[in-house]
Amino acid sequence: MLGDGIQEEKDYEPQTICEHLQYLFALLQNSNRRYIDPSGFVKALGLD
Repeated sequence: MLGDGIQEEKDYEPQTICEHLQYLFALLQNSNRRYIDPSGFVKALGLD
């Protein structure tokens, strides 16, 4: 965990569907990758 209660990316685990969706869009916005693995979001929706 970094200062001021900010967690590192590898330590952050979204708890709700809204948090998963927000996290997914944040990764897309702030990443140089062409795609992001949505498996956590799919699992949160119960579609697995």
